[in-house]
Amino acid sequence: MRAGGMLVLILVVAVGAVLAWQLVDVRMVDDGEMPTVQVDRGKLPTFDVDVGKVKIEKQAREVDVPKVTTEPRTVEFPVVDVEQPADR
Repeated sequence: MRAGGMLVLILVVAVGAVLAWQLVDVRMVDDGEMPTVQVDRGKLPTFDVDVGKVKIEKQAREVDVPKVTTEPRTVEFPVVDVEQPADR
C-alpha cells in the first residue's frame, strides 16, 4: 500500500507541475546587462575548529508497535480546470 501512496503523490506533484507550467507565459521584453564590478585581492579567513565525536550503534529492543489497517472507501477528489493565456 505504501508504494501505491507514493505513486499517487508523485502523480499529483507531476500533474501540479504540468498545470503550473501551462499557466505561465514568460516573454523577455528587454535584454539584460551584467553590472560592471571591480574586485581587489582579498584573503579568506582561517579557522581552527575542534569537533566532538559521535558514536552511533544499533541495539535490539522489544517495543509495542501499533497495527494499522486499511479499508476501501469512496473519496471525492478536486477537479482542476485550467484556462490558457489568450495569446497561446
